[in-house]
Amino acid sequence: MLSVILGADRALAKRSLNRLLDEVDADGMNTDRIDAIGNSFDAMFAAVTAAPFFGSQRVIVLSGLLSQSSSKGGRGGRVKADCDLARLVAAVPVTTTLILFDPDLGELSQTLRKQLPDDIQISRNDAPRGQALVELTRQLAHDNGSKIDNGVSRQLLDRLFPAYWPQAPQNRAFDKPPSIEQLESEIAKLALAAYPEAITGELVADLIPQRTEERIFPLLDAVVGGNQRNALLETRNAQMAGEDASRTLAQIYQQVELAVAALAPGRPTDPLQAGKALGLANANRMRPVTQAAQRARVAPARQLRMALETDRKFKTGRLRNPDEALVDLVAGVTGPSENR
Repeated sequence: MLSVILGADRALAKRSLNRLLDEVDADGMNTDRIDAIGNSFDAMFAAVTAAPFFGSQRVIVLSGLLSQSSSKGGRGGRVKADCDLARLVAAVPVTTTLILFDPDLGELSQTLRKQLPDDIQISRNDAPRGQALVELTRQLAHDNGSKIDNGVSRQLLDRLFPAYWPQAPQNRAFDKPPSIEQLESEIAKLALAAYPEAITGELVADLIPQRTEERIFPLLDAVVGGNQRNALLETRNAQMAGEDASRTLAQIYQQVELAVAALAPGRPTDPLQAGKALGLANANRMRPVTQAAQRARVAPARQLRMALETDRKFKTGRLRNPDEALVDLVAGVTGPSENR
């Protein structure tokens, strides 16, 4: 038997591994764990293909082999050039269950997938979003001997993962998936503090600090992509979280300017080179900007005209404060019509 367990969420991948081990070796007496780091391929091959004593069943959890096989090296990482995954898989005895465990790997490359059998069991463990994450939050509270309702669950998720827990952004370069490991830790703390009562919103507000530094990313993504509904929703969320409207205005202005530059005639085709040509401190920033501009519902040149109009209204007093200017700017650069 051969199984593959991937992340990208480590906590969920560990849960999947534990469930599988409960099925194939409940008492753990026949399970061996091997870490690909620090072991040569020959050593791993010998350990995996060794026959068990007296014809018993063996379970081997081999961690990190897939990541190393797909790695390009760098930062001290060494590619196992002699790794032949197909040969290893083909040599597993029928009495052995091999589990390839890679919680930091989100998906298999085509090269790795071709070396594995077509009927292999692959468990992918991405963090859920939206209502599924709310339900998981309630389940985790139950597992810790407590209760939490839907509203308080959303309040907790807003504090822990303010950017993208409801849904993933269109531009994955801005994505920071929820960490189930962190969620488990915080719920365990809240359950202990609330015992024997249910977890309340007041307790969440007291014990879980509000994180607001990531709210700007979904807003910028929605603005440059021309998604007015999401942009206005993120603007409201940022204002409720106490974000500085002047700072947000400046960042949107800059994002619009970069989107225009990203599609300008005669620009370098490589976004990295374009970023360097513009003198950006982080030239790689142009990659997500270019991706967002290319799929934008509103032309960046029109967004720039509307941004200049908002700036003009603010400076001449037609918009009274930065909060009004921010809403006008977001509505203007994401709107479908020139007539405002």
